[in-house]
Amino acid sequence: MNKRQEQKLAAMNRAHGSVTTHADASPGYVAMVTLLGDTVSRVKAEHQKYLAGQAASAEGAAARKAIRTRTHRRYLMSSTRLKAQLEVTNPDVARLLNPPSSDATFEEWRAGAHTVLDTVTRFPDVMAAHGMRATFATDLAGELAKYDAAVAEMDRGHLEHVRASSTIRQALAEGMRLLKVFDAINRHRFAAQPELLAEWESARNVAWERGGKGDEEESPDGEAQDGSSK
Repeated sequence: MNKRQEQKLAAMNRAHGSVTTHADASPGYVAMVTLLGDTVSRVKAEHQKYLAGQAASAEGAAARKAIRTRTHRRYLMSSTRLKAQLEVTNPDVARLLNPPSSDATFEEWRAGAHTVLDTVTRFPDVMAAHGMRATFATDLAGELAKYDAAVAEMDRGHLEHVRASSTIRQALAEGMRLLKVFDAINRHRFAAQPELLAEWESARNVAWERGGKGDEEESPDGEAQDGSSK
């Protein structure tokens, strides 16, 4: 979560403590207290998913980069040299062997690496005649499988990160709307009890503070005070 979202969660958490301590016995009020508590718990749970997704995405990206570097050095550079030889001895096979360049995009690199794998698998005798070791295709296939697994992990983490981020925004907006309702109720309830009113204002005021230099102040429902959308 960013700083502003952390402030909103802090406001919701403190407000929940206040309305729990000074609860009204009416069923509607009790239900709202429960809903606010559930919303706080949901934000915290989604934040853990957000962090986990962020970490998984970063780990997948790092693994993808490492595997690509290793695979290019161990397999694809030699395939480039082999292609030059095949252009003389087996031009038809050479046309099928198209190793990617080291600066290719990730999509181009993967496609090129698979053309190498397909070609060496299809023409094992030709490859052996030019000194390619027998396990080359199997080893390359293993590296590309690891590469695809790293990409899948990166994509999974990114998706989890994005979904959690969206859920956090929605839950915080719901919580801010609840705080706005509680604010109206408690100002009326505690009108003749300045100490309780001050305690409530202290709890909910976290959400009214500025999120940072240059930020507009927001009301508890997440809208700018001039009515414009953030």
